Amino acid sequence: MTRKQIGARIRKARLAEGLTHLELSHRIRDLGLSYVNVDPSKLSRMENGQSPTPFPVLAAIARALGVAVTDLDPDAVVDLTKSGWRRRRRR
Repeated sequence: MTRKQIGARIRKARLAEGLTHLELSHRIRDLGLSYVNVDPSKLSRMENGQSPTPFPVLAAIARALGVAVTDLDPDAVVDLTKSGWRRRRRR
């Protein structure tokens, strides 16, 4: 999927929950994931396809919205390697 398509899915899920960018960023912060820091302007850029959405951020957004990662990006596959999280295309 393209950045714009993923962003549109994030926006749709956020609006379905009735959240603003600020409220979603607070939900993400409240998850307590020290490796994810997403401010409202970054969320806006991701939704507009202007900024990539790294897998850990996508996973945090999905968790904060109560949806599966694959609801936001059907091509996302978790690949846990020694180097950490990595996003790759499903085959």
